[in-house]
Amino acid sequence: MERNNNINQAMKLPKDWQVVKLGGIAIEMYYGVTAKAVDYKTNLKMLRTTDIKNFNVNWDSLPYCEITEKRDDISKYLLEKGEIIIARAGTVGVSVLVDRKLQDVVFGSYLIKVKLKSDIFPEFIHLILQSKIFWKHLRKAQGSTLKNINLPFLKSLKIPLPPLPEQRRIAKVLAT
Repeated sequence: MERNNNINQAMKLPKDWQVVKLGGIAIEMYYGVTAKAVDYKTNLKMLRTTDIKNFNVNWDSLPYCEITEKRDDISKYLLEKGEIIIARAGTVGVSVLVDRKLQDVVFGSYLIKVKLKSDIFPEFIHLILQSKIFWKHLRKAQGSTLKNINLPFLKSLKIPLPPLPEQRRIAKVLAT
């Protein structure tokens, strides 16, 4: 706790805010499924890194896909409202918030899914992932040769976290 107090003072955060690691506020974080986009209709659509533009996705334009790795259960790869998807390669660090209920959409292997605990407001965390705090952390990891990020790196990301009501207020103000 002493260390968090030092961080709070260094970042000039209000006393009721905490500094937490992304991995500490997530229920689950994992890589996507290996699949390939196809030109014909299947039961699944796939989110790829190239589908994320300016932290948004046109959910209606996603391609259909076929799972290319053997999987007994693909349910953990299905996207649900409130989850955050982060590119780990290609456009490294770019993220999108799943802001609606989707039907049978999985996320590709160059993406990382973050499912947050219920007392965390996903819109607030998604805004943090667009902030200077995140991009400064990302530049430290990338250096001049690294062209991707991994789960341990993302889990270690320190985030300033206000109480839930304030997370909601901040996200609402910034969304406008």
